[in-house]
Amino acid sequence: MKVIINIFPKPDVLDPETEAIKNSLELLGFKNLNQFTLGKKFTYNVEDKSKKSVYNNAEDMCKKLLVNCVIEDYKITIKEEI
Repeated sequence: MKVIINIFPKPDVLDPETEAIKNSLELLGFKNLNQFTLGKKFTYNVEDKSKKSVYNNAEDMCKKLLVNCVIEDYKITIKEEI
């Protein structure tokens, strides 16, 4: 199974790096950049037949190390390889 973890700032958190990039893009002529977000993406493959177990393991990784739950949210996607 392929695991994809997307991590992004919570909506109410000030993110100066994202704002700087968004402002620079607007200066270059790119307009209408609503809800522009900079985030992190982790992907990995795991051999396990239980989708629930894989999800729970990824969620545990997020809570213990990958995500600062005070200022970040995350989304876990599990794709079964064919």
